[in-house]
Amino acid sequence: SNRFSRWLLGYERARDRIILDGIVPAYGRLMEASMKFRYVSLSAAIMLFLVTMGMVRGGQVGFEFLSSSDSETLIVNLRMPTGTPINETRQIVERLEQATAPLEEVNSVWTLLGVKSNGGDMLASPSGTSGSHLAQLFVELLPVEVRDEKGMRSSDGVVDAIRERVGQLDGIDRLSFEAIQGGPGGTDITIEVAGKNLEEINQTVSAIEATLARYDGVYDIANDNSDGQREVQIELRSGAAAMGFTVNDVAQQVRAALFGIDAHVFSDRQEDIDVRIRLSEASRRSLHTIENLWISAPDGRQVPLSEIATLTEATGYSTIRRVDRQRTVTVTADTASNISPESIVDSKEFRAELAAIQAESPQTEIKFGGRQKQQAEAFGSLPLGFLAAMVMIYVILAWLFGSYTQPLAVMLGIPFAFIGVVWGHWLMGYKLTFLSMIGFVALSGIVVNDSLILVEFYNAKRAEGLGLIPALAAAGRARLRAIFLTTITTVLGLTPFMLEKSFQAKFLIPMAVAIAFGLMSATVLILLVLPCILVIFDDIQRVAYYAWNGVPRPQPGDVAHSSFDLETE
Repeated sequence: SNRFSRWLLGYERARDRIILDGIVPAYGRLMEASMKFRYVSLSAAIMLFLVTMGMVRGGQVGFEFLSSSDSETLIVNLRMPTGTPINETRQIVERLEQATAPLEEVNSVWTLLGVKSNGGDMLASPSGTSGSHLAQLFVELLPVEVRDEKGMRSSDGVVDAIRERVGQLDGIDRLSFEAIQGGPGGTDITIEVAGKNLEEINQTVSAIEATLARYDGVYDIANDNSDGQREVQIELRSGAAAMGFTVNDVAQQVRAALFGIDAHVFSDRQEDIDVRIRLSEASRRSLHTIENLWISAPDGRQVPLSEIATLTEATGYSTIRRVDRQRTVTVTADTASNISPESIVDSKEFRAELAAIQAESPQTEIKFGGRQKQQAEAFGSLPLGFLAAMVMIYVILAWLFGSYTQPLAVMLGIPFAFIGVVWGHWLMGYKLTFLSMIGFVALSGIVVNDSLILVEFYNAKRAEGLGLIPALAAAGRARLRAIFLTTITTVLGLTPFMLEKSFQAKFLIPMAVAIAFGLMSATVLILLVLPCILVIFDDIQRVAYYAWNGVPRPQPGDVAHSSFDLETE
């Protein structure tokens, strides 16, 4: 017990010696120098902020809506032309399986042939789209921790390896890869084209696809305007109506010949057997046979179909999608793992090209969907909420301080916190995300709290009669420990989270990085720059007083260089 007491007493003495005899005096000298050269100090802080913003604008620190973390499940979606026999689809699937299964990162592969599930899990979500032209491969990878430990590829690296091993696949409509991750899924780039003229929509879609194809790292460019099965379009000639034919009559007779009519029903024990009469399969596939079908007129005459109608062979559409009663086609694309979709869709070049395409097709509407739409909605509400919070903070601080300028000085520390947010992401190797911005908004309250600790003590010392600079010096020395403890405890609490390697945590790490590094930079700037801002505000008030009254404002107790030999609380 005595030994522990002596150890505790020695620890407290060593702590006080380091803090009171080392850190506090050093901070006092640094604070004195920064206030003496306050305009240089503030200019340096502003310059650092501008450099930081340049890192974001220049791409040194990238931005993506939500972080693309590693995945443990890949879904390979295959779409062949509509009507493709199941055997041809199976051949492509086998090539994909042969390219995927041997990879060391792959744990298992299983396939859905002739169906495409919704939501990626056919067992959990059995509803989906069926057809002999569709297939899906579900690729289960080794756990992220195991692959990291053994130096194996990430899910993006596995996708790149599969693409390289498969090579060029001829005769397919689309091959896409989807990683099941935290956050919203879907393709990286989604653009919707809406309008009433289908031909103009298709031209716009083709132009957008050609534009995307010119960017490096953009692949799997496709649209959902998939072709349907082969069909024959029948249009009546001008003289058909004079003979009594109508479109409905002709359509019903052609349908009866191709799909058949029920001529009789046989009863076999307890089962009824329908007898259907129709053309043979070979005749149904022959356009010449269909043209020579005999069609009965209302007066009983029979004429060949080719005499009363023109037949055109074409390809129909498997689906028709409408949004707000307008025909809509969606163009989708994915990007390479080292390229942010936002760096493409937000670039001036891409926006200018989209504007040019829109100008050429004024009857169509081009708009972003998917991730870009979610991002626009999220960032549309975040600034409004942030602005409302700042107004409320200002009102509360103005009421608390009884001043209109001091709340501004306190809140000026918030933009400087963004310096730490950006540099923290750069040091940790992360891109800025929407959750990083959420972390920055949350950080604003902590920054204001630290500033409040300093300014409140400063006001108390001013009320006691101390001058401007002596009061700031006393406030800085007295509140240094409290401000640093707030910062250190918060950062230490977030450190295990920032260093976490698990698959489940990576999605939220950018928010922790924003809070921790932003708080560290804000603390330094609060302790050094905030006093400079308060002195500069006082300089401005002095100049305004002199300009208005013609005499200098009296400043009792204020000196240019004041001793920092003050007692701390």
